[in-house]
Amino acid sequence: MEGSKQSVLSRQVSDHCALVIKNNIIDWGSKPFRTFDVWQQDVGFKEVVKNAWEPTICTDSSMEHLKEKLKRLKMEIKRWNKDVFSNSKHVRQKLIVEIDQLDKRDDEGTLQESEKVLRVDLLSQLRNMDDREIAMTKQKARVEWLSSGDTNSNFFHSRLRWQRAKNGLASLTINGVWCEDPITVKSQVKNFFENRFEYNPMPKLNLDGVSFKNIFGADNEVLYNSIYATEILEAVSSVAV
Repeated sequence: MEGSKQSVLSRQVSDHCALVIKNNIIDWGSKPFRTFDVWQQDVGFKEVVKNAWEPTICTDSSMEHLKEKLKRLKMEIKRWNKDVFSNSKHVRQKLIVEIDQLDKRDDEGTLQESEKVLRVDLLSQLRNMDDREIAMTKQKARVEWLSSGDTNSNFFHSRLRWQRAKNGLASLTINGVWCEDPITVKSQVKNFFENRFEYNPMPKLNLDGVSFKNIFGADNEVLYNSIYATEILEAVSSVAV
């Protein structure tokens, strides 16, 4: 069912785990922006990044300037990804139809030399598109050890769903109360990390009651005296002997 979610409760005293199924859709706000390694293999990716980053934005603060540049870069990459990668299924189907037509002409013996070259180019495009799709699916599922295999297998997609569910934080227990409100959950997470990484100006190292040895007289003068090269050579010679 679309929008439904299943959760597993603690086992406690029973030998079974209770399941909770909810049919509600909660808006958690904007999703984090992630990049794919396969993007960098495309010839147009660097040009998109360059064109989005070079124009200057007039702001009073350098941090505001950086934020606006990153925001514009994100929008341009999303637009480029939609034009190049999002319609890959349609482009793939179109390539398959063109290849099938050329294969039929090849079987009939009417395929010209230029069409043979075109067929090789279309097959290369189809192979690159399949490799790109596999690489993106593997990165989403984070299955690095599976160097080769069928990404349409049940295991692969179950791994992808498990990874997404593992990274999700949809609810918290706050003061013994189960909370699923997005604003409250976000606030609790924000406060937790703020307290965890809050800067404390007071030093945590306490040296009260620790006694240190002092250096007086001739020992102190030895530390300030100059060391000559002859003394170093004599010391090295004595050690070598």
